[in-house]
Amino acid sequence: MNSNHIIIAEMNSGHIGQVVGIEKACFSDAWGVNAFEHEIGVASSLCFTALLKNRVVSQQVAGYICSWICVPECSIHKICTHLSLRRKGIGSLMLKYLICQAQADGVDSYHIEVEQENSAAIAFYEKHGFEKRY
Repeated sequence: MNSNHIIIAEMNSGHIGQVVGIEKACFSDAWGVNAFEHEIGVASSLCFTALLKNRVVSQQVAGYICSWICVPECSIHKICTHLSLRRKGIGSLMLKYLICQAQADGVDSYHIEVEQENSAAIAFYEKHGFEKRY
């Protein structure tokens, strides 16, 4: 899959049902509908979805990313790709898009918390230039 098959869009209430489905499949402490509805209503929040360009299912959510902006910092607190679509570059595409949008708002530093045993996530962020801080 390449980026020609993905559209990055601002998360809206029409995406939240699918976002919550992905969230529940991936996290034991999953956010629910109300949490995502609140998130997209917060002015300092940037939330995006990766949507598959698909003629069969319009606007199929492939992944999502949520962050809070407090210039000059951005705290990324959710990023997830549908289990069946991992390792296809969707997470990288969403992260790069978020960084581009945040930079346009004056952000120059980023923060994310990752469980120490989540080696896949750590490798992902290191690949994108993030550094471990303890």
